[in-house]
This record gives sequence, structure tokens and C-alpha cells, in this order.
Amino acid sequence: MPILILEPITRHMGEVGNNGLSGTLTANVEQSSRPPSFGVSNGAEQRAFLTFDLNLAPAVVDNATLICREGGVSGTLDWNDLVIVEQTVTGDQNHLHQADFDYAGHYCKTIASMPLGQLQNPIDVTQALNMAPKPIDTGIARFTLRLRLATPRLAAPSYSWAFDSRPDSTQLVLKWHSES
Repeated sequence: MPILILEPITRHMGEVGNNGLSGTLTANVEQSSRPPSFGVSNGAEQRAFLTFDLNLAPAVVDNATLICREGGVSGTLDWNDLVIVEQTVTGDQNHLHQADFDYAGHYCKTIASMPLGQLQNPIDVTQALNMAPKPIDTGIARFTLRLRLATPRLAAPSYSWAFDSRPDSTQLVLKWHSES
């Protein structure tokens, strides 16, 4: 069974309602200078976005697993807070939409949810990956995930969960049966 391990080509973070933080997924696949995090900062909810390039992946996989590693926490986290992992579509120009930073999102489909303390466990994203829209015009296949807290405590002091910044700490692991 072939295995393909992908690292995010972009890591992005934005605050809900802050339209100035939307971004373009650039062709030269630049990553932000610091790892993304999600939580609450100064009363505003933060969301993390991870985008994977699927151009080397087969059209359908048997198993797709998201691996996330914690790089650090700030403030006082409640490890029972529910984390939502959602798929979002970057559009034909590979842009995050302004609404992706809002509560509902432009096109956000919930893939998984788990207590924050379990986020480092592998997350099955197979069905969402296989059903992800395939590009027709651009020829660019990307899979973008948004991570957020289900019910952020906006009145609480700032707190966040940050991804590990090492290159192999956040991965999308794909497995499929090859044709004989």
C-alpha cells in the first residue's frame, strides 16, 4: 500500500471578524513566519488554517489522517474545550474568503470534533478528502482545514494552542491501494 506524507504548504491564522487577515495561498508556497494557533486573543477568536497540496495524491485514497503536534500553549486552557476541524474551500484563485474568518465560514464542513486534550491523536479526514472539490480550471489540488474552538470563552484572558513549528510536526498521511 503506497503512502504519501504531506506537510502544509501554507499555515495561516486569522481572527473572527477581522477582514484584514484574509490571505492568498501563494504559488511559491510561502509559510507564515510563526506556527498558527487558535484560541482567544484580547477578546477575539483566532482560527488556524492548514493547506495541503494534493497534486501528487491519487484522486481517491483508502485512508487520510491528519497529524497535529502541539508546539506550546499560552494562558489557561481547558483541555475539555471542544475543537472543531472543518474543511474549507480556497476558491478558484486559491484565496481564503473573508467569511472563512467568521463564525460560519464561506464553505466549512465539519470533519471532526474532539476535546482539546485529544487533538494530538490522529484525525481521520478520509471522507472529506475524497469528496473535496477537484479543480477544473487551475489544475491545483488543495485541501484546506480550519481548526477552531466550538465555544470560545471570549471574556476569558487570552489563551491559545499553537502548532509545533518543526517541519514534520503537522502532516496529512495518505494511504491507497495501487493498481496491479
